[in-house]
Amino acid sequence: MLVNYKERKLTSIPEEILGNKLITNLNLEDNQITYLPVWFTSLTGLKVLYLSNNQISDISLLAKMPSLELIYMNHNKIRKLPEDIGNLKQLRRLYLGHNQLEYLPDSFYELTELRMLILKANKLTSLDDKIGQLKHLVNLDAGKNQLSELPAGIGQCRELKQLKVNRNKLASLPWQMKDLDALEDLNVARNQLTTIGSLPATIKVLHIEGNPVQHADVRVDKLTFDQTQADQVARLGGTHEQVSLEGRIISPAMLEAIARRNEWNERHGLKKEKYPEEDDED
Repeated sequence: MLVNYKERKLTSIPEEILGNKLITNLNLEDNQITYLPVWFTSLTGLKVLYLSNNQISDISLLAKMPSLELIYMNHNKIRKLPEDIGNLKQLRRLYLGHNQLEYLPDSFYELTELRMLILKANKLTSLDDKIGQLKHLVNLDAGKNQLSELPAGIGQCRELKQLKVNRNKLASLPWQMKDLDALEDLNVARNQLTTIGSLPATIKVLHIEGNPVQHADVRVDKLTFDQTQADQVARLGGTHEQVSLEGRIISPAMLEAIARRNEWNERHGLKKEKYPEEDDED
């Protein structure tokens, strides 16, 4: 049973649903709700909960609702997760982007059924090595945090297809990432990486723009980067079916040709040729 209260200008959850065990899908997005009432746990049949774009800071009651499979709580004011969040053994999708999380409790890594985990735009400084216990993760977005490193355990997430850790403070990537043999899309843009080590051959799209990369060992279908990296990228080798310069698609052959001309110009004290800025891609 689906109940929809989206965009109703609610400041609290309507009591008319109290104790309704038939509700499996509840949409409360885009309101002004500030808290979860004590009686909320009486919704024992609830599997899918939409609460994005509200004003909620405390979600401790959700850990007492083991039937939950999907939780959408982007754009709230959550500072911490319940210490017993690991009780949600059926949880498959968890959206916590744009909150105020500074850490993940130990029991978080007991959510072994997670497929989708969105943590972008929080205040996380680290991920525990136990993230390797989340073996069924397919999509992990931890972009726009304050991560200084990725744990070695990330290499145990063998079903991971998309990994976004852009806009953090990463200076290196763990060598264990080469074990991610399902990974297709890796976004490490806007970090502090100088070297991109050996990566899985399965990667099709790699975003490295905004990094001071000097060396990379990459073979991907699509590589995105910025003007300051263009000469280095042209010399990386590998097979790139498509390269994207600051979001603009250009020919790999053109990239290599300009890089060679610039190398000649540099030797003869001439001004470098700028890489093209046309061919916009949506």
